[in-house]
Amino acid sequence: MRQVYGVLLVLSFLSSSDIFAEDWVFVKEEQNVKIFKKNTETSFDAFKVSTLISKPLFEVRNIFLNIPGHIDWIANCKESRVIGGKVPEKFRHYYLISAPWPVKDREMVLETESHFDPKNKRFNIFTKALNDLTVPAKKDAFRIVNSKIQWILEEISPTSTLVTYINQTDPGGDVPSYLSNWSSSDAPIETILGLKRIIEK
Repeated sequence: MRQVYGVLLVLSFLSSSDIFAEDWVFVKEEQNVKIFKKNTETSFDAFKVSTLISKPLFEVRNIFLNIPGHIDWIANCKESRVIGGKVPEKFRHYYLISAPWPVKDREMVLETESHFDPKNKRFNIFTKALNDLTVPAKKDAFRIVNSKIQWILEEISPTSTLVTYINQTDPGGDVPSYLSNWSSSDAPIETILGLKRIIEK
């Protein structure tokens, strides 16, 4: 019954957005990271990046369970904490992302659900931003409420894992074009390379 419920959660999340569908356009490959993008109904493209990490599947997954440790590899993340729910099944957490002056830092209240496919040895981790007014907003930060993220961790061999990161985020507010481009394209690359660096060191 629990497995059926997990499948329903995944299907419900997928039906809420088309960013996880196919039709990705290859952009480039750098530092062994493949980068794709796709147009969306919003003014911000969705980006997908993937790379092979030379560590077992569950070792990679354990990095994700250490929520406070996300500050060590999520691009420009300076605060990360669990605020409710149960890790890893379904929980809420908070990110504070630094931004260069004069742009305000960005903060997010996120809800994450994790589903394991034992047949294909794959973890699907779905995250979305919430407009959660029960978590007080910082006066010096802008609250992001439109963000959808998926991580796919797939076992390639007992000692290697293919990691795919899909992100569509509207940073909101008055953001210069150079910073908007960074947050939507370069930040996912820096994030997945940060994960690779932390786990392979």
